[in-house]
Amino acid sequence: MSGTNYGAEPGNDRFRPLVELYAALDRELSGTAPVCAGCGRCCHFETASHILYASRLEREFFAAATPPADPDAGPEAILAGRRCPFQKGGRCHAREARVLGCRLYFCGNGGEGVDELAERWHNRLKRLHDDLGAEWDYRPLLPVQ
Repeated sequence: MSGTNYGAEPGNDRFRPLVELYAALDRELSGTAPVCAGCGRCCHFETASHILYASRLEREFFAAATPPADPDAGPEAILAGRRCPFQKGGRCHAREARVLGCRLYFCGNGGEGVDELAERWHNRLKRLHDDLGAEWDYRPLLPVQ
């Protein structure tokens, strides 16, 4: 997460468990069949008739990432589920802060076992919320068209 400010004050480890969960997933995905080419097509969930969901903790972490690529769409817009302000030029400008759904969705064929992988990591995310005593508020991150 170098070079990205997640709104954490010095010594504030609020998002550390979520960052560690994301890092563990990234390690598991490295060198596997699903490969991200960084093209930005996956950010258009609506073209595949998918809805991108995120937990409250994920939305808060994502909203804390600054600055948005679109300065007219701030954290309130993300938390309200109105739009993703991190798309610019067809690319994600908050790649390190992207939610679990983004990390597990691949433009092309993600390879065998992606559904099982997604279910397993989704369950880990739910357990993380339980462990932290965080409310499980799971809803669309972006507007549903």
